[in-house]
Amino acid sequence: MRFFFFVFRNLLVCFFWVIIYFFWVIRGGAARLYLVKIGFAGCNMVVSLVSFKCEQACHHQAVDALHGSVLGADRFSRPSFLFRSGLACVPDLCYVVLDEGKVFGSIRYAPVHICEHDGLMLGPLVVHPFYTERGYGVALMRLTIDLARQKGHKWIFLVGDLSYYTRVGFRFLGEGRIFLPGPVDLHRVLFLELVPGAADDLSGEVKPGHLGRSFFDD
Repeated sequence: MRFFFFVFRNLLVCFFWVIIYFFWVIRGGAARLYLVKIGFAGCNMVVSLVSFKCEQACHHQAVDALHGSVLGADRFSRPSFLFRSGLACVPDLCYVVLDEGKVFGSIRYAPVHICEHDGLMLGPLVVHPFYTERGYGVALMRLTIDLARQKGHKWIFLVGDLSYYTRVGFRFLGEGRIFLPGPVDLHRVLFLELVPGAADDLSGEVKPGHLGRSFFDD
């Protein structure tokens, strides 16, 4: 009988946490998104928090290791990765997601411009395979896209699969309008307007932007 009582109690608590599955916490002016992760150990429910935080210097080593394990050593031969390697970053838009303090996801942004129109390049976006198919990549994008919009950025571009990135509003602008140095599949060059009409006049080569700084400047 006690067993059924514990099961019933835990089910009620689970239901409660599902109702408040995510919530915002404001600390020191920075927004952090927390998700509730629920598991069971015997008859006791275990609740832990998965946190989304702005990337700090203490996270760099873990993020680099994550890039290596997920993207592989050949990532440095990819045109989009080579292009990003020469860019600065926008630190207040680069976020990590942690489970009990361990980094398992990361998103970074770099400043770029096209014909003097300033914008952002998204990437890499990486989630450890153990945590895939749980919505963390989309959550990282939605969080940082909202922040970019609040900070006055006008557009974001990336190189990736439309079937995935369309979930947050990215689209293909049209063949031949935008190109990068090197052999890049132009059908994978996608855009998201943060301001309506921001991409209407964009055409030409994507070049490094004037904003941002190195992660290692501090």
